[in-house]
Amino acid sequence: MVSHGFFKKGEIADICTSHLGVDGEMNTRQLAERVMAERGLDSSDTALRNSAVFKVVQALRHARRRKLVRMVAKRKGMCVWAPGD
Repeated sequence: MVSHGFFKKGEIADICTSHLGVDGEMNTRQLAERVMAERGLDSSDTALRNSAVFKVVQALRHARRRKLVRMVAKRKGMCVWAPGD
């Protein structure tokens, strides 16, 4: 499932950085579920959730270049993210 029509440019990174600022370290799947909840998308839909996970990873890699977030570690194939410096 393609999710590029669900989000505006920069929206995913903004949502993720706000959640990381409040809750601290989170993995990619947790962030994707929070992004989906904010947009009112069904997080029980596996295909849609996987698509959102890939979108979150891509958005956070771009945000890492701008020093908005940092990748702390990789645990069980999932990146763990924290707020930037």
